[in-house]
Amino acid sequence: MARVKLGDVAKESKGAVKNARELPTVGLEHLTPGVLELERWDETSETTFTKAFKKDQILFGRRRAYLKKAAVAPFDGVCSGDITVIEAIPGKIDKRLLPFVIHNDALFDFAMSRSAGGLSPRVKWNDLKEFEFNLPPIEEQARIADLLWAMNDTKKAYRNLLAATDELVKARFVEMFGDLKSEKTQLSDICSKGPQNGFYRKGADVNGTIPIIKMKDLFGNDSMSEAVDCDQVSLTTSELSRFKLTHNDLLFGRRSFVL
Repeated sequence: MARVKLGDVAKESKGAVKNARELPTVGLEHLTPGVLELERWDETSETTFTKAFKKDQILFGRRRAYLKKAAVAPFDGVCSGDITVIEAIPGKIDKRLLPFVIHNDALFDFAMSRSAGGLSPRVKWNDLKEFEFNLPPIEEQARIADLLWAMNDTKKAYRNLLAATDELVKARFVEMFGDLKSEKTQLSDICSKGPQNGFYRKGADVNGTIPIIKMKDLFGNDSMSEAVDCDQVSLTTSELSRFKLTHNDLLFGRRSFVL
């Protein structure tokens, strides 16, 4: 297995078009974080984009690389200048393996370390091409690519199943309770409010016997019925009556809910 740089096996495509009126356009907003294949684009005829890309080339979001945006193009089109178009060098790497080289945490971390700029850091191809990785012989790359694409297809099928299930649940909800867009009610009419502010007391005894749930305990748990490693405190009778939670209470994090 050889140690290579990205620039040894791939290159930036710098094609341009003068009239993109009949081509699909792709902006950064169309690249979905963590998704390997392009799923969204714009078919409108008005665009200022001039950077061209070809089918099977990789569209890499060079602005704010921590968003992990990179996708394989399923057609020819035109894209934003904040997207770097990357293609495999024939004979150096299997073109079906290259997307997985691009789409990994190590490369995105490297891209961020080489990015420049304040609010919108960007990475240039001249820096990105210095990324080093281990590459198996060309004859083995096809087998690895087959396996990785099969795994990706399974992942995509699972995502589609979740989306279909979500739509089914929504449809069932409308069937049972009506369309909330046309039949509106106040949230206060169907539920009561618990403590407006959570419990906080500086220097509280954390060796107590009563579990206390913090914001961090809400993250990563689809259901609070799962075991959550909460701190335990000692509360006075008045504190307990004010902040006590009961079974099936709904906890809503009022801050940091956009992650």
